Amino acid sequence: MVIKNINIKYTMTDIDDFFFGPLSKNWCLYFYFLSIVWFFMFLLSVLYLIRYFFSKNANNNIAFGILTYSLTILILYIEKRILHGMCINSSK
Repeated sequence: MVIKNINIKYTMTDIDDFFFGPLSKNWCLYFYFLSIVWFFMFLLSVLYLIRYFFSKNANNNIAFGILTYSLTILILYIEKRILHGMCINSSK
């Protein structure tokens, strides 16, 4: 079987829109879901930090690492909330 005359009529704009174009409003739920996940991760890290401070083997270096980890997770949570708000407001 021989295929003849295959016409592909995609322009560069079509390809650009497919890979880099705006997504629908349904994709805003992705950022909402991630903000919920990062918020619970932040709560867990703060609870772990509190538990570590009340343990008998508390070390300042480890506590600083846990605190840095908690602040990083907090920044990721805030970032996802900002991205969710931008997504919702841009698709109105």
